[in-house]
Amino acid sequence: MHIPWNAFYNSSKSAARMYSEFLRLEMAPLGVKVVTVMTGVVDTNMIVNCPDSNLPADF
Repeated sequence: MHIPWNAFYNSSKSAARMYSEFLRLEMAPLGVKVVTVMTGVVDTNMIVNCPDSNLPADF
């Protein structure tokens, strides 16, 4: 989910994906399979308390 001002959230999701990918490569010779499941949008209150989720016009 790409929401302005959520760099930390977005980068943590990217890090989880890369960790899983490298774990898959490292474990393959041992016969271990690693699958990464990345869900789509989930209806939560994640951005309800964000004061403003829009970037400034001059950004």
